[in-house]
Amino acid sequence: MNSLLMRLWRRSCSPLMVTFAFLPAPLFLVTYCAPDFLPLVWLWPAGYFLLDLCSTFVRGKWRILYAFLEIAAMAAPAALIGDKAMMIWVYLIPPLYIILLLMDLPLPYEGRSDQTRLLRYAVVGVLIHLAAQILLSNTSAEKFTGMDSIRPWLLGGFFLFIILGLMMLNQAALQQSSGSRLHITGVMKLKNGLLTGAFLILSLVLALIPAIVTGVSAFFRWISLAVQELMTFLGGLIVTKPKEDAQTGGSDINFGDTGGSGGGVETNDTLVTIIVLTLLAVAVGFLVFFLVRSSIRFAKFLRKQLKKYLNAVSEDYVDEITDTRDDAEHQRARQKFKERKLSKSDLRKLPPEQQIRHRYKLLMRQHPQWHRGSTARENLNPAAASVYEQARYSKHPVAEADAQRFAEETKTL
Repeated sequence: MNSLLMRLWRRSCSPLMVTFAFLPAPLFLVTYCAPDFLPLVWLWPAGYFLLDLCSTFVRGKWRILYAFLEIAAMAAPAALIGDKAMMIWVYLIPPLYIILLLMDLPLPYEGRSDQTRLLRYAVVGVLIHLAAQILLSNTSAEKFTGMDSIRPWLLGGFFLFIILGLMMLNQAALQQSSGSRLHITGVMKLKNGLLTGAFLILSLVLALIPAIVTGVSAFFRWISLAVQELMTFLGGLIVTKPKEDAQTGGSDINFGDTGGSGGGVETNDTLVTIIVLTLLAVAVGFLVFFLVRSSIRFAKFLRKQLKKYLNAVSEDYVDEITDTRDDAEHQRARQKFKERKLSKSDLRKLPPEQQIRHRYKLLMRQHPQWHRGSTARENLNPAAASVYEQARYSKHPVAEADAQRFAEETKTL
């Protein structure tokens, strides 16, 4: 089920991106030319998305029939406008979406993630949204009453278009960087997507700093007004007012105003102010401490995740060359291979002088007490030492009989 949803989501990304890229066009044309039709303007973007998504499953000769279906579906909402159209320009919406559908209909699902195609739609979408914002800022809301209703949809569509565009361009660039020869794992795609999203959020936060400052200022103004209202409410509860006695007709005794000058009331107001300000200072200090601590933790978390991502990328793309020459296990294996004991048949195939030298090497391994700097005269008897010195240092040829005599002399060692 999850794999099916993921495949459907991958197929939906491209139609969604194009839908949000061209969203300002139908909104503005309907607002200017047929404002009464504005609630039904979503028939075109939603219809384009569904038709383009389904076209990824259409193959072969069925595409011709499907093209007629797309044309009819995009032209149908225009018939509902009728006499509601104030200007004929509103009828440009169906041809716009028909052209977009017919352009992408021959492309398979894989071809719609091509980097060149995505860049083309990204540039066009940015230009359309930029023109929409310019028109929105220079159009009177009193003359066109629908402007205020489409403003949040334009802003939301722009952010969704940017997010989808960045994600798809990131995946296309990742595929192109591998030359389309290597398989990009799902973990790698997820890491690249998270990194792209993190940089997008950082950019949005930097762009929204003025709005954040305005919001914080409004929050503190609200706190100040709330404190004033609270002080007024508490002051009204603490200050006592004289009232008629039910039996004697006299008034209650007010201990806070013994001098008749209201000094007790001023004292109570001051006390309430001090208490409220103290509580407010403690609350604000705790809030600031909590926010700073949470920000530090979040920054450490982002740093840790970014470090993990960089390490993973380095492991994926950097070839590591490991030198095994200093490995003790490999050293022992090579030494054992070099110093392996030859069989009798292999030993007879060697020249006589090499037979003698090989036998002496085996004797050195069998007698670790012999010092490596010692000579054959110190380790062997005179007859065997003489044969070894002749094979090792002399230029005179060594006969097979000398090799046999050396073997006999050293057999008992």
